[in-house]
Amino acid sequence: MPVFEYIVQREVKVTVVTRPAEDFEGENVKLTEDNLQMLENAGIKIICKSNFHQKFTIIDNKTVWYGSVNFLSFGTNEESIMRFENYDLAGVLMDTVL
Repeated sequence: MPVFEYIVQREVKVTVVTRPAEDFEGENVKLTEDNLQMLENAGIKIICKSNFHQKFTIIDNKTVWYGSVNFLSFGTNEESIMRFENYDLAGVLMDTVL
């Protein structure tokens, strides 16, 4: 959260696309609600989409990090990620979620 708060204070727009809390079960519903609220309170735009499982990050509409890494959580050593510098690829990926 400190990183998000730092960049939002510098007027960088951050959007997180994730699954809504009701897509989860048990205690994960409340945990997801709390985490989404924390992100919103920090000034981050949240877009919820059911049945969403894409994992990528786009920076400055050009830099794409794409792979099996959960960018908002801790991963394992079994995960992988690739970096691309490509406006077209970033645009195509953004079109799939926005």
